[in-house]
Amino acid sequence: PREDRIEGPTEDFYLSFLMTPEGIGYLGTGHGGKIFRIAKDGKTEIFAQVPEMDVTCLAMDKKDVLYAGTSPNGKIYKIAAKGKSSEFFDPSEKYIWGLQFLEDGSLLAAVGESGAIYEIDPQGMGRMIFKAQENHILCLRLDKYRDIIAGSGGNGVVYRIARGGKAAAI
Repeated sequence: PREDRIEGPTEDFYLSFLMTPEGIGYLGTGHGGKIFRIAKDGKTEIFAQVPEMDVTCLAMDKKDVLYAGTSPNGKIYKIAAKGKSSEFFDPSEKYIWGLQFLEDGSLLAAVGESGAIYEIDPQGMGRMIFKAQENHILCLRLDKYRDIIAGSGGNGVVYRIARGGKAAAI
């Protein structure tokens, strides 16, 4: 495949990246809690900055609103426009490792130290829908059946969580 080099900002870590269908990139960094917007022409600008050190994951809803998961003292921020971020959800977890939107507009969050998945409604109200034996759920995606597939730290277990809540290691 063709590769294009994109010049990124000078930061300690690049921790997350999201590319929109329009070709605009968003880069979450650490240890300054910055999110950069990378235009199609490669021009980079600070889009938002959060109080936590690391921006570990990014997701965008159907209205093109950006959401950022952070650590430590993990929180999820809603970023409506450049420089306009607000705390969206605080699960009282140390890490937010992954974000995934559902068809109904709810947001899933993979977290650690408790090794859980939260489902958060569009108003920012969340509830734990899954708790693993491992202390980190590091990633999550939806499969073709709309089940949640989640990977853990620790023993490296992959879970399938059906929409009805039934979970199984696969």
